[in-house]
Amino acid sequence: MRRIHTHYDNLKVSRNAPVEVIKAAYRALSQKYHPDLNPENSDAHRIMRIINASYEVLSDPDKKKRYDEFLAQLEREQASAKPHPTQQATSKKQREKRPLAPSFFWVALGIFILTATIVPQLNHTIQHSKSTSSPPQALTKQTVTPEASQVLLEPVDFDPFAREPAKVKWTKPAYAPNGKPWPQRAGYISGYKQLHSNGHSSVTIDNSRCDTDVFGKLYSLSPQKKPVRFFYIPAHSMFTLLNVRKGDYDLRFEDMRDGSKTRSDPFQVTERKEQGVTLFDEITITLYKVRDGNMHMHAISEDEF
Repeated sequence: MRRIHTHYDNLKVSRNAPVEVIKAAYRALSQKYHPDLNPENSDAHRIMRIINASYEVLSDPDKKKRYDEFLAQLEREQASAKPHPTQQATSKKQREKRPLAPSFFWVALGIFILTATIVPQLNHTIQHSKSTSSPPQALTKQTVTPEASQVLLEPVDFDPFAREPAKVKWTKPAYAPNGKPWPQRAGYISGYKQLHSNGHSSVTIDNSRCDTDVFGKLYSLSPQKKPVRFFYIPAHSMFTLLNVRKGDYDLRFEDMRDGSKTRSDPFQVTERKEQGVTLFDEITITLYKVRDGNMHMHAISEDEF
């Protein structure tokens, strides 16, 4: 019987695990596989989607109950589809009632004819293979992460009667990428280094006109594109990134209400000295619910975020 891969397998918990264990397992896996903590893992986004989907089912009592009932039904169907022992016994008896082997003469004659037919063809095949063989090709080395391979399998749909796969509604992850609860106030996400912090300029993100929290990143665009600050701003709040050094940047946001991801227009932070005085920038970017902000936002994919 083929073993069913379940949401419990994705979170690495038993089926009778209490909700506290499920939450702890989700937190540990989020910290281990979150894309922001594993930028070199190309499967990190897919793994986190699976982990989030499994946690959404197992953390909700009603969804978990429906899912357990579906698993029980599926296992009963698999068990009923197993061949009956009497059928296996009948097949064995039929094999035992096969006619006896022919006499030695006919066996010897058959072997002689078969040998006479196959040997010339085999010699021809070997000679042809030698004349057309090509140098051996180098094998491509592949690396498989054992831990990841146990999570990559998609869980079965817990609604077997749906004609089409239901779209999974995005829900705010219970924990931030650092494995801890989201901050209650605007600030940096702990666990990340504040890079490009040897300047004098500041970038303020004004989220005071929006009624949704945002998870944001300040992206440096030169000399290489990478996030240099990670921050969280609740609705109706603002936050200032201090000591930003000069360079080209953009801001990227994840809306905590629907999971949509956006990117700002690129902007430049300047810093120069005039008559012994350092001149620097104080930039403010205001987020609006409508399209009249002071900077145009562009929709981006999860990989770009």
